[in-house]
Amino acid sequence: MADLKLNGTDMPDPTESKLVPLYGWSTADLLGGKERKEVLASKYRYEIRWGFMKIADYQTLEGIVNVGNPVTLLFARYPQCQSGVSVIADLGERTHVAMVDTADFYSDVTLIAVEVNSRV
Repeated sequence: MADLKLNGTDMPDPTESKLVPLYGWSTADLLGGKERKEVLASKYRYEIRWGFMKIADYQTLEGIVNVGNPVTLLFARYPQCQSGVSVIADLGERTHVAMVDTADFYSDVTLIAVEVNSRV
C-alpha cells in the first residue's frame, strides 16, 4: 500500500495510471518569416484509476482532495514524484462496480492531479 501516498496517507495500489506531460509554449515571429517556439512551462498530469475501491478508501481520498488545497503526491511508480510533488487534485466520476456484501461497496474511481509548480 505504500506505493502511493496523498498528504502522507497510504492509498490502495491503483489499477492503472498515466503520466501526461503538459507544456506552455511561447511563439515568436523572427526576421525572414521563421517562427520560433519556446517552452515556458512544463508540468505533469497524473491520471490515477482504481477499478475496485472500497467505500472507506474512497472517503479517505475524498477527504484529502475535496479540501481544495494543494496535495502532496508521492508515487513510487514515477520518478517525477517519488520524493513528493505538490498537485491540485480532482476526482472524476465515481461509478458503482460491485457489491460483495452489505458492508463492502466497490467503485471505479479516477483521480486527476496536475502539478502546481512548473519544472522549467
